[in-house]
Amino acid sequence: MSFYTKDNEEAVYYKYIQGEQEDGETLLLLHGIGLELTMWEKLIPYLHDYNILMLDIRGHGRTQGSMTPVQWSLFIDDIVMLVEHLGIKVDHIVGHGLGAFLAYEIIHKEILPSKSLTIVSTPFYYPIEPGKKGVQYRRDHSDNLADLMIHFLLAKKTEEHEAYIRDAFGKVNLQEYFEVLEFLYKNTSIEKLKNIEVPVFMLSGEHDLNYPPQLLTYNAHFIKNVRTLIVPAASNLIPMEQPVIMAKWLIDFYENLKNDHSVVTIPYLAELGHHLHPQPKNESIPGEVRILNGFEFYYKGHQLQGNWSKRKMKEILTFLSIHQKVSRDQICDHIWPESLLKNAKNSLRVSLNHIKQLLKENNAENMLSIDHQTVSFEVPVICDAVTKWEQLKLITDEDDNDVLRDKLFKFLDDYPTKPFPHIFEDWILEYQYEIEERIKQALVDIYQKNLDSENKAQLKATEQYMERFGMYDEVMELVY
Repeated sequence: MSFYTKDNEEAVYYKYIQGEQEDGETLLLLHGIGLELTMWEKLIPYLHDYNILMLDIRGHGRTQGSMTPVQWSLFIDDIVMLVEHLGIKVDHIVGHGLGAFLAYEIIHKEILPSKSLTIVSTPFYYPIEPGKKGVQYRRDHSDNLADLMIHFLLAKKTEEHEAYIRDAFGKVNLQEYFEVLEFLYKNTSIEKLKNIEVPVFMLSGEHDLNYPPQLLTYNAHFIKNVRTLIVPAASNLIPMEQPVIMAKWLIDFYENLKNDHSVVTIPYLAELGHHLHPQPKNESIPGEVRILNGFEFYYKGHQLQGNWSKRKMKEILTFLSIHQKVSRDQICDHIWPESLLKNAKNSLRVSLNHIKQLLKENNAENMLSIDHQTVSFEVPVICDAVTKWEQLKLITDEDDNDVLRDKLFKFLDDYPTKPFPHIFEDWILEYQYEIEERIKQALVDIYQKNLDSENKAQLKATEQYMERFGMYDEVMELVY
């Protein structure tokens, strides 16, 4: 193992292993948050025909440097400089957790062109509310975080594996760890999955409590070219618990990429692919809920009529449009937070009956699925706020300041200065806060870079957006 020292004298700890094949391909292995490169070591002997590069990501293991302020380029620059220092070409990237997100950014932005992406135990889409609660749950157990993660990451606890997790987490700054964790869950996005152009191999552990297999298979639905396999007798740390199986499946995946599968042409398969991954068309989504500028409910292009303001109906449908499927208890907690659960459930039952009646009057009774435990949309429903949130996350991922500025300003031109005028409850205010914080940080970054380059015209343009959205004082305070 070796250290590569950068210009700023921060050292990156890495291991590069030459494969037995002279012209063997090179794999870049990127570990998850809180872990380190040794998570891959049991896998290496079974990949002897490949060149292997693995490293401790910044702030982990023996690699120096702070993980904050969190941005993709902070981590990726270390990786790129190391690859350039070694003078190698990366053919495939394998990522776990944080490493999978970094791999996506590297491939999507063509920083290191790669033939494939392997995602290990990592969802790229995770609903906001459970994600937020997941981070808080770890915060609540920060005094014994390693013990909690042992429970999350391992199917079969062994002294060796438990010692590895305790040692790895013991080297991480917990404050920075949680900042990165929040950054990751806020940057999960279905749009990212749709944007992956290279072949993808997704692996999920059969007993993964943290990110169960059904979550990974749901994510896989949005990827154009994906192979998904569930690893038996494994939890989250597949390369440690099932290295032989993982190595065999990786080799099989890479070998299949080399083969030409275009020889046999089966006409109906093209049509099958079209149905599985249809081109985005508005008419393909039967339902739509608009909540940014007031409440409007549509089905098959027609606005559904009725007094949705009664019985908290618009609040329930707004909550459902953001989360798609929720439990009755979740609705009660958010819509009637001050009421006793018994009273809230009675109110919910009455409200759902009114919603069903209005849907029936609009010939849209098949839109909603209601049972004793959950409420969900029976048909695909888009929500303008969720669409905007997904767009904003992609925009603020941009590293190029000019591109970021142009895309953000275009986004803000179409975004209301006072969204969600029909609801004033805590849960929607929290959702609005998430969006505004993302906008504010992007404006800070843009303003700071224009300040550094003394671009007065762009400074003035940025200030106009800051004033329009009531963020001028806050942005200036963060800049100066």
